[in-house]
Amino acid sequence: MTPAHKLALSLGLLAAVSAGAQDLSPNAQLLVAARQGDTAAVTRLLDGGAAVNSRNRLGDTPLMIALKNGHKGMARLALERGR
Repeated sequence: MTPAHKLALSLGLLAAVSAGAQDLSPNAQLLVAARQGDTAAVTRLLDGGAAVNSRNRLGDTPLMIALKNGHKGMARLALERGR
């Protein structure tokens, strides 16, 4: 199992792994980056077309994840990029 698959499993993205996805989708990567507090990756993924309103299995968006984890800069970024 690849590190990406292990990460997907740990974040509850079993559907992507079960479907045989080689890599996580940009939206799934965005959610992972938001959870990790990686603002640079979030910016890169949003610039690349990931949906700012993507939701994880709990229904949380990157904005909600940022707020729950105290990532103020990322929350501001999500608000600025929101539709």
